[in-house]
Amino acid sequence: RTSMMRRKLLPLLILLKLEYIFAAAMREILLSAYDPITNCSTDDPLEPTLFSGIEVNIIRHALATINWTEGKDYYFNCTTWDDSLDATALNPTRPNLIGTFGGITITEERLASGRRFSQPTMSSGISLLYSYTPQASFYLRTFTTDYLILMLIIPVFVGFCMYYFEAQGSSAVNYIYHGFTMFFKVDDIVFLGIASKMLGLALKVLLMITMMLYVAFTTNILTSDNTFGGVAKVASLRVYEDIVRTAGAIYQLFPDIYDSASVIQELNRTGITYLAYDDPIVSYIAYTQCNYYTVLKNFNKYDFGFILATNVSKEDEELLNLGLTMSYAAKTQTAW
Repeated sequence: RTSMMRRKLLPLLILLKLEYIFAAAMREILLSAYDPITNCSTDDPLEPTLFSGIEVNIIRHALATINWTEGKDYYFNCTTWDDSLDATALNPTRPNLIGTFGGITITEERLASGRRFSQPTMSSGISLLYSYTPQASFYLRTFTTDYLILMLIIPVFVGFCMYYFEAQGSSAVNYIYHGFTMFFKVDDIVFLGIASKMLGLALKVLLMITMMLYVAFTTNILTSDNTFGGVAKVASLRVYEDIVRTAGAIYQLFPDIYDSASVIQELNRTGITYLAYDDPIVSYIAYTQCNYYTVLKNFNKYDFGFILATNVSKEDEELLNLGLTMSYAAKTQTAW
């Protein structure tokens, strides 16, 4: 009876053992949310359907190209940015971890510190986002409130002056009306006295100057609108050169944020006019939000990469690089 029980349990034990070996051999890939580059949820870190984003699509395609099946040969694990970098440090604690990705820039400092990168997973850069607050039409913004009030007061003043110089020949309202209509009539000063004629002529000169200033100011406003506040090239950023010179300077003025929704919320809260940030996020915000525009695209270029754990075999590294090469041979980054 004991022998029969052993024979029955033996296949089950073998299956359990094989399942354990299979699970132990499955490769782990870490990533953190950096929407829209990568997106996942730490609340359900292993759920495959929750992993999305540009770089996720590229990595999935690259691994499928080398015949690695998700859920069989590898799995994604959603974690924090710090944890993903710590796990791929020089002394790994996860034996089946092959690496991490998620908008990680390939830099000389990281390479010098011993980090192993794959070939670039995608090219990116720093782009400049411009926040445009909707206003009145450009032809109305030329006139300020003070100027409009002045344009109302002057005809009234001129009307009273004409009323005085014409010896009250008609009611004051008539002369005030005459002062307002002087902007539109050309034969309005024929029957007036000399003093009134001079006032009327001065009012017409004022109208001419007003039209000249209107054209000049309106042209400036329209030019500013069409050039995103006057910034059309990198040289225009001299005022902001301390901001865009280094990433550290950017993060001193703008908090570390890893999703587009939080970036938009912070932009609305602070009222920032220009923001230098990763191009995928800048492009996504400009595409989905009506009041934001990409001014300068990738004026500081760099590449994202897959950080390999130090214990990854040379074969797996070569396979990953091969998959990335074949993926980009089949489809451009823009298509992803």
